[in-house]
Amino acid sequence: MADYQYGLSSIQDNHILHQVIAKRKKMCESVINDPPVSDSNAWCPGEFDGWTCINRTKAGEVAKFPCPYFILGFDTKRFGQKICLSDGSWFKHPDSNKTWSNYTTCVDLDDLKVGAVKISQFSFLMP
Repeated sequence: MADYQYGLSSIQDNHILHQVIAKRKKMCESVINDPPVSDSNAWCPGEFDGWTCINRTKAGEVAKFPCPYFILGFDTKRFGQKICLSDGSWFKHPDSNKTWSNYTTCVDLDDLKVGAVKISQFSFLMP
């Protein structure tokens, strides 16, 4: 099973979660404001997506970043990703038309299958 020791799961932890995110955002803002790249290639800009600092990424490439430690159920040994399109813009999710960071890769589906117990129409995750 993955190591989820840092996961925050209760309403009481909400304040801590907001502090962690605010600190990560502040750190990110100092990094993404670096001088622009001085080559002729298109680049997607660095940004804070609400959880993670995404580095400036060359057009046509995929940015990869560690899964956040503070989201319960995420495996910190895995990586999320964000697609930089050939025109230097970030991929937008077709349902929301907003730039999208893919965190679905942060969940080990095999762990979920092992830990899930279905009772009637409800699913509960075992500790």
